[in-house]
Amino acid sequence: LAIHNARLYQAEREARAAAERATERLARIQIVTTELAVALTTERVAEIVIDHGVAAIGASTGALWMLEPGGANLVMLRSLGFPDEAICRYSSIALNAAAPLTDAIRRRVAVFLESRADYAERYAASESDTRDIPVEPPVQSIACLPLLGGQDVLGGLAFAFADEKRFDEEEIRFLILLVDHCALALQRAALYEAERRARAEKEL
Repeated sequence: LAIHNARLYQAEREARAAAERATERLARIQIVTTELAVALTTERVAEIVIDHGVAAIGASTGALWMLEPGGANLVMLRSLGFPDEAICRYSSIALNAAAPLTDAIRRRVAVFLESRADYAERYAASESDTRDIPVEPPVQSIACLPLLGGQDVLGGLAFAFADEKRFDEEEIRFLILLVDHCALALQRAALYEAERRARAEKEL
């Protein structure tokens, strides 16, 4: 009976914790939506999404890459938690690289790797360029999601975690909602920046 009660107590604690995380993420999405509505540059959009995203899902690092004109390379627009060496190394990534981020973008689907073993099985054996966010100590798991604007591929988001992680349905829904808001805000900011440049050229 004591063991049964202890299990019930533990299950109740876990359920409460899960409910609290879900409530926090819902509140975080509302904040993100509000801040993105007034974000006028792509840099500001990236800052909002990465900073809130890392905090909401407990990631150790996060970054956003934009696809360069021509579509051959990804350029890092914002990162959080990366050492300077990693920022320099991954500031530009070839889209044809064999890596979780580029795989997610090329296939237009989210990629979730729950352990280094998952990464090794799917990517480490490749002889191609594997310059992605490194899945090595202290990074154990990673989530990579494409940024899609209708039929257009805008770039991708990646979040890495210091521990092995099982991504549950609620977390996956949160991340998908986050990238959807991000993609819309990036398109809106790009239009605003283009209009501002056009006005400046007219004034000249």
